[in-house]
Amino acid sequence: MTKEIINFKDYKSGDKINIKIDKNCNWYYKNEKFTHPKILQYFKSLLGKDQKGYYLSNKYEKYYITVDDTPFCVNYIITENETMFVYTDSEKKIPLDFDKLIMRNNGIFYYTFDNIPMKFSRKAQADLLQYAIEENNIYYLIINNKKYKIKIDN
Repeated sequence: MTKEIINFKDYKSGDKINIKIDKNCNWYYKNEKFTHPKILQYFKSLLGKDQKGYYLSNKYEKYYITVDDTPFCVNYIITENETMFVYTDSEKKIPLDFDKLIMRNNGIFYYTFDNIPMKFSRKAQADLLQYAIEENNIYYLIINNKKYKIKIDN
C-alpha cells in the first residue's frame, strides 16, 4: 500500500476521505497507489454505495471516497460447461448474468453486481465480443446457441 498510514481518527463518520479509485480500478490514498494485495482486498470488502456515493464502512462508521468510473473490474471471462464466468480484480469467479450486462460509453461493458457496476477490462471486452453480433443496430451475444440482447445505456 502507500507508505502513509490511513488514520481514520482524523475523520468523522460521513466525511469524505482522500481515497480514490481511478477508471482502471486502481486504488490510491493521497495519490499513492495501494500495492499490498491483502490490504487492498480488505478495503474492497468495506466498499458500499448509497445515494451520496461510494463509501467504506464497518458496522459503525462510513467514509466517502472518490470513484472515477467503477470500483471493480472484470479482468477476463471464461466458459466452463456451457456457463460463462467473469473473473474480477478481487479474484472472484462469478457466473455471468446476461440480463445485467450493459453497454455504455463507446462499447465498454458493465456487469452489475450487488448494485455496484464492474467495468470490463479491454481483454474481457475482447473475449466477450467474440460472441457478439449486430442486427439492425441491436447487439446480441450468442452463447450456446442462445441469443442475448445487450442493453445500451447512453
